[in-house]
Amino acid sequence: MNRTPTTTRHLLPVFLGALLLVGGCAADRFTEADEGQTKVVDRGATFTISLPSDPAAAPGEPLVEGALIRLVGHRSDPEAHREIYQFVAEGLGEADIRIRPSGSSPGTLPEYVLRVRVGQGPKEPSSRPLEPAPRPYN
Repeated sequence: MNRTPTTTRHLLPVFLGALLLVGGCAADRFTEADEGQTKVVDRGATFTISLPSDPAAAPGEPLVEGALIRLVGHRSDPEAHREIYQFVAEGLGEADIRIRPSGSSPGTLPEYVLRVRVGQGPKEPSSRPLEPAPRPYN
C-alpha cells in the first residue's frame, strides 16, 4: 500500500497523541470538583491541586494532616484565575489536605478538603538476580 504524504501527515497527530498517553503519564491533577473525595496516589508520585483564585483573598497555605505528603510548589496562573499547588506523596497512609484562602474566617469562604490515600505503587526489583562470586585466578 502506498501512503501519500497527506495520509502520513494526518496520522502523525494520532501517533503523537497515543505516544503521550502511553509514555508520558502526567501527574494526577485534582480540582474543586474533587473536593470532599478520597483519591489514591502511589508513593513517590507528584500531584497537583488546582483551585480557582479568589481576588478578595490571598491564596492559602495547605495544611496536611496525616501521611507524609509534602508541598513542593505553589504558583498562581492569573490568566486562568487558578492557584496551583504541587505535592509529593512520600509516605504510606492517608492524609487530609485543607486549603482555605488566607485572611478568611471559617465559614466565609469555603475550605477545600481532599483526602489522599498513598499506596505502595508499582514494585520495582530491588536488585539483580544473584550471580556467583568471581573465582580467583590460581
